[in-house]
Amino acid sequence: MFVDTGSSVVTRSVLTTSDSRATSGAARVSFLDIVESEAASSDAVVAQNMSDLAETASISAASQMRAGGTDDWLTLDLRDARANKPTVREFRERTGLSFRDAASLIGVGAMGYADHRDWAKIMSSSDPVSAVRQANDQLFNSADVDWAPHSTAANLVNETRIIAKSGNFAVYECEDKEITLQLIDARGRHLSQAGTTAEQIAKHAWIFGQDTSELTPLLPSLRNVSARLAYEVEAALGGKS
Repeated sequence: MFVDTGSSVVTRSVLTTSDSRATSGAARVSFLDIVESEAASSDAVVAQNMSDLAETASISAASQMRAGGTDDWLTLDLRDARANKPTVREFRERTGLSFRDAASLIGVGAMGYADHRDWAKIMSSSDPVSAVRQANDQLFNSADVDWAPHSTAANLVNETRIIAKSGNFAVYECEDKEITLQLIDARGRHLSQAGTTAEQIAKHAWIFGQDTSELTPLLPSLRNVSARLAYEVEAALGGKS
């Protein structure tokens, strides 16, 4: 579990399960479910940080995104990132977002204990919401910056159960044969269930900084294995990306 300093929201990492759970129960864990269940009691949370965030990461400054551009919204210095990280209240005041949306955008990048997002740059930008969404996408797809340095092989999804993949979205068959839509980082680690309804899918895409257009290549496979989920994805594609 990660306690977000000053934000009054607790974010639980979904990368804490064995492989067997990651292909069954944990694959049904939605990041929104975590925010929904814990935001209600957020005022009673005592803010505290993990001490190992005090050290600056030793990584390459030439980090590249999967598309080939630089990680413009990330920083190498975890101490600097933590010092400039806003509370949920501060982010709400800066952006006008609801508590839940502000908490989601901030909390999702802290799931793995290494929040490399450049908060000074994000908060000083003309559009912090767009900036943090880009930062979230970059964080989960960077080749060098590792958002979950303490993860193990158990956090990897079972590739043999991936039916189709596009960007960070994957059509995934759980152990009980249920067809699901998952979010997976560039290193093959499970992030969250992407949702079972069009609204959930679109919201998760928004939080994780994904473009819903990446869902389009999955439709042929989805129509073959889950007409219901294909319908919801099609509906999500008709909404905001």
